[in-house]
Amino acid sequence: MQDDNAKSISSANSTERYVSKSKSAYKNDSWDLVERSKSDTLIYSKLSTAELPDELKGKSKAEIKEIVAAKSRERDSLQRNMAALGKKRQQFIDDAAKRSGTSDDLGSAINQSILQLAATKGYTAEK
Repeated sequence: MQDDNAKSISSANSTERYVSKSKSAYKNDSWDLVERSKSDTLIYSKLSTAELPDELKGKSKAEIKEIVAAKSRERDSLQRNMAALGKKRQQFIDDAAKRSGTSDDLGSAINQSILQLAATKGYTAEK
């Protein structure tokens, strides 16, 4: 849902959300089994069938552990790729800002986001 909200505001906002989700500070261990398994090695013995997604129901604890480990490796790979792309994106933004004589600061980013959101709501800004 939050990903959809970010997309509805702007592509830049959506991209920033995805980049932030690729960082180690982004944690979901309260509802994400892959994240939880990294901090709670006993999680597999605590699982109830009702909590499991359909793809894991009917699997043994060992099978679930193997599937989660594979998902974890896949996620780690995706996060590394996203982090690399995020760095390239930021470098591109920095280079473009240098060429245009503008800076990529928080105030400009907030202002741009507000203007884009206002435009989606039908408002226009005075120039």
